[in-house]
Amino acid sequence: MKKFLLTALGVALVAGGTACYFANKMELFKDDADAYKKFESR
Repeated sequence: MKKFLLTALGVALVAGGTACYFANKMELFKDDADAYKKFESR
């Protein structure tokens, strides 16, 4: 059970970090639609 909880915690941390990373990316491209389109089509 302890192993399961640790795994769940690790997954939650990774998911949270990824969400923050993409949120920052969206902030960067909010003012620059062309750069965002290039980023999306990659």
